[in-house]
Amino acid sequence: MLHPRCGPRLSLCLCLAAAGLGFTTPAYALAGPDDGDEGDPGSEAAEGEDAEGEDAGADEGDGEGSEAAGPEAPAGDPAAAPMVEIIPQDKRVRHDWYVGFGFGGGVSIVDVTTDNDLGLSTKGVKYGTSGFIHGGGRIREAVYMGARVATINGGALGGTSLLVEALFFPLPKRGLMLGAAIGPSLLYRTKNPTAMAAVMARRDGVPGLGFAADVGYDFWLLRRFNLGIIAQFNGALNPRQGRILGATLGLQFNWY
Repeated sequence: MLHPRCGPRLSLCLCLAAAGLGFTTPAYALAGPDDGDEGDPGSEAAEGEDAEGEDAGADEGDGEGSEAAGPEAPAGDPAAAPMVEIIPQDKRVRHDWYVGFGFGGGVSIVDVTTDNDLGLSTKGVKYGTSGFIHGGGRIREAVYMGARVATINGGALGGTSLLVEALFFPLPKRGLMLGAAIGPSLLYRTKNPTAMAAVMARRDGVPGLGFAADVGYDFWLLRRFNLGIIAQFNGALNPRQGRILGATLGLQFNWY
């Protein structure tokens, strides 16, 4: 049996205790879902997928970088060296330009018309000589073009020509050469006792047409210097005055 004065006090304590339990119970209820989220298998699986995705992305990035970079060549690998052409010193070559000269001897066919302006009267087969100097440049792999000053003499008649020439090397690594040239020429007398008379004879010469056809073979003496044998068929003519045609065999020296 409670004391009459304790009854109200006990009732107040019970109410307060009930109120305390009422406030603390929702707290545990609210904490429950948080704890459940941390321990949720679905959340752990999602986090695992995210982690695997990041790892896979990192692996793919590394793979792409490796493919782009390619395998590294060893430091001493010849394939890693730059592509630079080294020409051996003993290799036979022809440069983009050339200069040279040649001379030879053979036979000439001379025919001078009557009443000519040269004051000559000669005809027949004579001993003849030829000579030339030339120079030019390459326009294609085996084709050169240039200019030539050529002379031909036979008996009492001679001719000097300024020609445009073309040289063709059908075998680039060999010495075979084919040539052709054409241009204006001057016919004159060559039988003169003095040098001054020879100059006067050229001044009093008559214009004509000069031409030449060559077949030669060069031998390399140095890397770009050739000594060759050349056969020429050349001439100078003026149909109304006279003509000289020659076939000569000689030597030529060329620097390419």
